[in-house]
Amino acid sequence: MNEALQFILDLNRYNSGNQLRIGMARVRSVEGDPVFGTATGQAVIVPAAGEWDTDAVPAYYLGEYPPRPGAGCWYATDGRDRIILGMMAPEGPPYGRLRITSATAILTATNTVLTLPVVSDDPWNMSSANTALSAPVSGLYDVAAWVNWASNATGNRRTEILVNGSNQIYARDAAASGVGNAQFANLVWPLAKGDLVSVRVLQSSGGNLDVSDANLTMTFVGRRRTTGSGPEELVDGSFEANGTAGWDFTQTTAVYSLSTANPQDGDYSLQGVHGAGSALTSIVYGPDKIPVVPGAAYNVTAYVRGSAAITASGSAGVVPFLLCAPDGLPDPTDSTSATATSAATASVTTSWVQVAQVQVVPANCFTARVGLKLVTSAANTAFWDNLSITEKIY
Repeated sequence: MNEALQFILDLNRYNSGNQLRIGMARVRSVEGDPVFGTATGQAVIVPAAGEWDTDAVPAYYLGEYPPRPGAGCWYATDGRDRIILGMMAPEGPPYGRLRITSATAILTATNTVLTLPVVSDDPWNMSSANTALSAPVSGLYDVAAWVNWASNATGNRRTEILVNGSNQIYARDAAASGVGNAQFANLVWPLAKGDLVSVRVLQSSGGNLDVSDANLTMTFVGRRRTTGSGPEELVDGSFEANGTAGWDFTQTTAVYSLSTANPQDGDYSLQGVHGAGSALTSIVYGPDKIPVVPGAAYNVTAYVRGSAAITASGSAGVVPFLLCAPDGLPDPTDSTSATATSAATASVTTSWVQVAQVQVVPANCFTARVGLKLVTSAANTAFWDNLSITEKIY
């Protein structure tokens, strides 16, 4: 019996009792699921061995923050209630505050990193040489700085927030004031563990000018996914292992087969022979059912070449895209399936060219499959290879 089936059986009220179980699951959605109709404080999860669209179950989540759709989580059940477990940091979130309490002279026209010798609050030992706060864990941080300048009516004043001494993430300029200047800077910024955050100032009064008071604070807001790309979602995007097994060629009049003629990489590519016609449209669909969440962006790429060139003009050209659906393997003949956004045609040459699309999953869609589209009015043979689908993480 697999874990998913056992999990469902354990939820049966007649099998309840002292049967606390803990397992791993993946979050399908949080609140307002179109299938389960979940309420505030609920999420839909899929046990580790379960099918994304058939073995999902609703569960309540612990903590103030909801779990992220698409992420992994721990769940606990006693046979009646299902709870998504959360992580709780001991002694509160990472936080630190440094300041100065006596006037510090700043040279004119000289960038100066402030030394903040007074540790007002630092339970996580974030202070670094009294010039910066160090991030103890990777994640999002609320960073704020405040600088008070002495009275002077000449020139300008600037306050900057730096990461690792050179990356300026915030700057504020102000004209001089005869009654002094107070500058405040605040933003939320992603930091890696060990990143150093400091305050740098600049003034152009023509002589030394005091900073009479200043402070720097940094508070951990929460974890953050690493920007870039997620894992590869296609089982065989290069046609080397499974060839054309499972591919849907019913939406095209072209003839498709495996080709060994000059593949982009490896031994095989997918070949489609297209006859002449008036704006002939050929669309084929891959076999892989990909779990997705609404609003997620995906990098969809493919290498393509033709026996003749096609210039992208209007609908003419090629495009790899995602076909999405609420559940199951998306079916192009089913009205519940929808094409992801931002698909645009690209030109084809007789040499291999990588075509890339960033696609956003439509609302209420939780599965996807790759589609390959070619529109041409002239006879052509198109070759596809090294398809790839990875989540784009901003």
